[in-house]
Amino acid sequence: MVFELIGIEVRPGSEAAFETGFADAMHLFLNAPGCHELTLQRSIERPTRYCAAVGWTTMEDHTVAFRQSEAFQTWRERVGRHYAAAPQIQHVTTVLTSGRADVGSTADRDIGRLMRIQAEMTTKGSK
Repeated sequence: MVFELIGIEVRPGSEAAFETGFADAMHLFLNAPGCHELTLQRSIERPTRYCAAVGWTTMEDHTVAFRQSEAFQTWRERVGRHYAAAPQIQHVTTVLTSGRADVGSTADRDIGRLMRIQAEMTTKGSK
């Protein structure tokens, strides 16, 4: 599986509207061929910063099939107006994973790891 990591900065004051638009449009991703999962996390330290992780069968399911679809255009119409800047996108695959069986699910741990990668990528990009 390929994960698309999306670093999103929204305009201050539009957080609730962005989250509502994101929730209303999640089906656009989940109904797309090759999409397995979609999560959205919000930064505690910087509440206008979000990280979304989308699980795709292949990178082309995202970069070709979804990006050229009407669903993508609808997605951008619903959430794009809240962006403070263009989203930062990176595609990754899982190299290693570990965790304790008594603490959260494997998916939760993978998403946490992916968020750390995204945070590092965003920090390096803003320097």
